[in-house]
Amino acid sequence: MQIAKKQLLGFGGLALVVAMTAFATTLPTGAVSGATGDVEIVVQVYGINFETVINAPKDGDIYSDSKVDFSETHSHAYEVNYVLQQLNADGTVAKEWALTEYDVHGTDVSGNTNFTLDLNDYGGTGVYVFRSTITSETGTTKEDAVQFTYAAIDADQADVKTDGTKVGFKVSYTAGIKSVAYQLRDANGNFIGDRYVTNTPTPATGGTLNLSIDFTSLNLPGGTYTIYIEGYDGLDASGDLIDTASVKFDYTAPTPVTPGTGAIMSALNISRADYLITGLIGFVAISIVALIAIRRSKRN
Repeated sequence: MQIAKKQLLGFGGLALVVAMTAFATTLPTGAVSGATGDVEIVVQVYGINFETVINAPKDGDIYSDSKVDFSETHSHAYEVNYVLQQLNADGTVAKEWALTEYDVHGTDVSGNTNFTLDLNDYGGTGVYVFRSTITSETGTTKEDAVQFTYAAIDADQADVKTDGTKVGFKVSYTAGIKSVAYQLRDANGNFIGDRYVTNTPTPATGGTLNLSIDFTSLNLPGGTYTIYIEGYDGLDASGDLIDTASVKFDYTAPTPVTPGTGAIMSALNISRADYLITGLIGFVAISIVALIAIRRSKRN
């Protein structure tokens, strides 16, 4: 009887330890970990070599705001010159502006140059190249260059959200865009569903639009779709087409629901952690009852 009692005591203790461990695993990580603060230390380091690096804009950036920030870092310079170029459709230079008011002159100078330009004061919308040229004491030069776009309308891929029934996206537009039209296209470029048109709320200054397309009635197969966007200088998509943009999204067609499979357990809405904890509590309770029964049996 003593051996059986010791076995049951050990069994009950083991069950209790398992129950406590299982409960601990269900706690959020933040509940068992201490918070630590982050300290941000910013250190400006200039290159040991003779060089110029353009920090902004980034190569390939697209802007719908005419005001663009420019930033360049130079090391061991005796002169730094900046040039802004607007390109033709074939990539050749259409116009060029020497930004002499921002040039750097000195002796072995290392530092940053930062300024903002309103591209409406230059060539307006289009594709641009920003160049920085650095000159050494001996007349040696080095150059850095980036290409970016000032678009009349733009839609960022990062803003596209879909919940399976509709897709939402954001369109930025410049001053002068009075209306925006948009429509779905499939992977082959075919238009799907209705063509939507909305007038911009602030055509005089430019701004943003939060738009969406409901595709629940279209019975779309799964795949990748494109939202084609057009910007016009007249209301209700009238006047001249000023610019276009597009974004993509992936759509997964819903799987047909098969009735009668797991309906009871789904209706109960019980998680795996609930099953585990309930089972362990029952196991411990049975062990305690067994110990009490053994004790009473021993007294008898």
